[in-house]
Amino acid sequence: MQTGELKPFTLRIYTKPSCPLCSSLEKKLLGIFDRSAFLASPISAGSLEAVDITSRPGLQERLELQVPVLTYRAAEGEEAEEVRLPHPSPRLTADGLEKFLVKSLHAVQ
Repeated sequence: MQTGELKPFTLRIYTKPSCPLCSSLEKKLLGIFDRSAFLASPISAGSLEAVDITSRPGLQERLELQVPVLTYRAAEGEEAEEVRLPHPSPRLTADGLEKFLVKSLHAVQ
């Protein structure tokens, strides 16, 4: 795993109800972020935000068949652009997902 520090960021997961892939990914992400509060991790620099696309009609139309979707946004500056991250394999373990995230986040920072 890359050990370089990440700048503060927000990781957003777009989900919808009755989506097993969404639930599984969100559960793994919550575990990763909870663990990062106690153990040193590059993920510690970030926060996680879940967005239900059914609560926002424009998002629902655009992302209906694509969820779960992960995006990155730098915490600095209100005009920071939201960048879509690659879709992780649903077969990744929590540790594998964390490694995937760190690699993906380093690539966009």
